[in-house]
Amino acid sequence: MDLDAVKAFDLQQWVGDSCHLYLWVTDAYLGRAYEITEIWGFNPKASLVWIKDRIGMGNYYRHQHEVCIFAVKGEMRLKRKDASTIFEAAVTRHSEKPDAFYALVESRSLPRCVRAETSRRLGRLRRRDYSGKSISRE
Repeated sequence: MDLDAVKAFDLQQWVGDSCHLYLWVTDAYLGRAYEITEIWGFNPKASLVWIKDRIGMGNYYRHQHEVCIFAVKGEMRLKRKDASTIFEAAVTRHSEKPDAFYALVESRSLPRCVRAETSRRLGRLRRRDYSGKSISRE
């Protein structure tokens, strides 16, 4: 999906007036991620950083982290306020996010939230897929 397609993505079909967004982004697109969150109607609040257990690829520096932008639409607060902006976890398959991230989201975002992923490897937080079909939680 190119940048224009990401910006044009109709996220509003999935979200209510008050909700959280966790948007994974590569370093090269970090500045654009804030633009995308605002186009989608969210206010960026924090950058979460996954510290990986091994060094990866890179064009300038070799990456050992990934960034996830936490943004809010409306006034939804976190369920708990003791979360750090960094977490450490082992790397598994290509592009797969760690269990520690899913645990963080489930422990901080309110349980009444519908959790959805539009692009995923395992889809652990998914309630619906991209086409809108309801599916069960893994």
